[in-house]
Amino acid sequence: MKASLCQDYFGAILMERGDRMSWTGDAHPSQAAALVAFGNTDFIKRNIDSTAKLDNGIRSYSLYWILSLLDYYAYTDDRTTLETYIPNACAKLDAAYAVFGTDPKLRFYGWDERLTAGFEIWFKPGPETQNAYKMLSIRAWRDFAAAVLKIPRPELWSPNHPALYDIWAVLKKDGKVLDEVASYAGMRKISLGKDDQGILRLFLNNRPLFELGPLDQGWWWPDGLYTAPTDAALRFDLETIKSLGMNMLRKHVKVEPDRLYYWCDKLGLLVWQDMPSALFKREAHAPEALARRNSQWEGEWKAIIDTLRNHPSIVMWVPFNEGWGQYDTERIAAWTKKYDPTRQVNNASGGKDFGAGDVSDVHIYPGPGMPALEAGWHAVEFLYFQGRGEMGLEVSWQGPGFKKCPIPAEAFGR
Repeated sequence: MKASLCQDYFGAILMERGDRMSWTGDAHPSQAAALVAFGNTDFIKRNIDSTAKLDNGIRSYSLYWILSLLDYYAYTDDRTTLETYIPNACAKLDAAYAVFGTDPKLRFYGWDERLTAGFEIWFKPGPETQNAYKMLSIRAWRDFAAAVLKIPRPELWSPNHPALYDIWAVLKKDGKVLDEVASYAGMRKISLGKDDQGILRLFLNNRPLFELGPLDQGWWWPDGLYTAPTDAALRFDLETIKSLGMNMLRKHVKVEPDRLYYWCDKLGLLVWQDMPSALFKREAHAPEALARRNSQWEGEWKAIIDTLRNHPSIVMWVPFNEGWGQYDTERIAAWTKKYDPTRQVNNASGGKDFGAGDVSDVHIYPGPGMPALEAGWHAVEFLYFQGRGEMGLEVSWQGPGFKKCPIPAEAFGR
């Protein structure tokens, strides 16, 4: 057995019987190398086409064919070829799933050396071979799913364009639907970035966005107090916020039913989500009691993030408000950021700022006012309104003070 090193045929294995198109399973590692070394995509494509319905009776070859298809796609970005072969690849993956967890007959097994090992067994499928086949199956399922679910030019979610993708997952066995679930997803990026003047700002989808909205405490329902009377009532509130030209809300010391966040996703409203405050005097409690309270608080904070993290509308986590129950701020902010790096962290809204998290948040009543710019921190670019008639940050809702801090209309147009 020898491998041809010619550019046109690198990746085909020659069996001392002349040049021929190889089984993709045999050639998978060398084909991947050929794509990088020579870029001979046409040859690799012909080989994939010619062996698409063949496996020579060797189970692993079907899965190696899928991995070769994925290598070709990764190198060429040929989405058309990938999508053409989706039914073929799904049939191969279904066949592997049907025997996963069993000991299928493995006539031959050649391990991909990129999986850190290599051996071949002829007609003697021992435990190592069975485990290797299971690992190969898992890799093929994972890599194929990642490639198929990749959206080359996604529509990005924003308040002005709340684009959502419908998701439908179906579990089948022997062609029969056992279960199915429908959901949705949005794609957006929240980050910090410098504007044209070099000032650090809040960015959405790589563009600066001025965030403006109410401090939404969610407890003034005349016919429900702390609970909205209907789903339509929740939607009405959010539509009213949008109609007033706002693009966000801070959900203040309350976690709402999932429907509120659903409507924020659908209608296009950014959400800052608070942790309900532990409003008590910490100095009045013994260390043992504080440890128990801290453990409960941190467990509930994690549960809030776990419950809500799939909503694209949520862009900021706010663990503490105005110093109420505030403790270990730097540690809590760092843990929150590490646990969910896809969102900003407001370490202490209106409380003692320890320089942790992503933003510096001050409460000034009635104002107007703003903190001085600091190196590494953003400028004033978000406002939220209190329900008592003041604006919660930086400017005053009352009197001439509001006129001193005009907000350009184009700030809300992105």
